[in-house]
Amino acid sequence: MNVSVEAANLGFDWACAADVLDKLDEELQEIRQAMNNGDTQDHLTEEIGDLYFALVNLTRKMQIAPDIAFQKGITK
Repeated sequence: MNVSVEAANLGFDWACAADVLDKLDEELQEIRQAMNNGDTQDHLTEEIGDLYFALVNLTRKMQIAPDIAFQKGITK
């Protein structure tokens, strides 16, 4: 089972894909802020991990396999 499904089963979920897009915007802003603040590599890594997690949740909400979407992006 994928970690985003497990998280959703524990109540950590969004109502719809559009809500996940808002979360992606929030996570991108946090990365920008961390970069502008000169935060540590460890903190930036954590923020980028949050972005990945939100993106995987978007694929789940849209019923798209994240690995296939990633491969299509690479191939394109």
